[in-house]
Amino acid sequence: MLLWAIICGIPFSIIEHRVMFFYLIKDAFCGKGLLFHLWFLAALIILYYMKACTRWLGKYVKLSLIVNFLIICMALSFVFIINIIIKQKYNLEIRDIVPPCLRVITNGGFFILGFYLKEIDEIKYNRCILVVILLVSILSLNLLSYMTNNIWASSMYPSIPVVFGVVVLFLLVTRIPLKLSSNKIKVLSTSTGIWILHPFILRVINKICRVLFGKITIFGKITIVMVTIVVSGIITYYMKKNKYLSFLVKI
Repeated sequence: MLLWAIICGIPFSIIEHRVMFFYLIKDAFCGKGLLFHLWFLAALIILYYMKACTRWLGKYVKLSLIVNFLIICMALSFVFIINIIIKQKYNLEIRDIVPPCLRVITNGGFFILGFYLKEIDEIKYNRCILVVILLVSILSLNLLSYMTNNIWASSMYPSIPVVFGVVVLFLLVTRIPLKLSSNKIKVLSTSTGIWILHPFILRVINKICRVLFGKITIFGKITIVMVTIVVSGIITYYMKKNKYLSFLVKI
């Protein structure tokens, strides 16, 4: 985070005529500003400690995947309900009060769930049923968002449709046979480069498209997202190959 603050802070300090390093770091922890998306680096520190605690507790308390899944669902649902109550009474949300890196229950719930799922070698399931569940989750999510008047994605993270949708998507994606070389997959999958770079790439592509085409349609937005991911992936791959630049996307 310090390195990215320095890299982005030098040109912006010159443009703004003030030292921007402190503001960039502060905003990154709070999920705001130019480096808003780097809050996850701070969250990772907490999550890795949670992983260590989970391993330690696992030595004394043996719980099945289903029990763990239910506990996580209950914890996330509790947060979701609290968020609705706060919004109705005070017109505030948890996202307005707690910085994203400190939303331990939401971040930790998905982190621990993924931690358990990835350790299972084989899960028997029907792809068609999972696709149906995914579609139902998406529809339920939109309906729930409309009913609770929650427009922010982060407000919906603890909801049950998101939990089921994420698990189903995980099971579907991790079983897709990829034709790319294993080396390229390993380079990209062991890097946070795409996540770190995508806001910058997206901003540039958005500006280019608005200058060339004016108003952007839904199809155009989908295309922009796909191009952003591809370009970010290519840049990440070559940064990871460079011994000096790889440190910036190595985590």
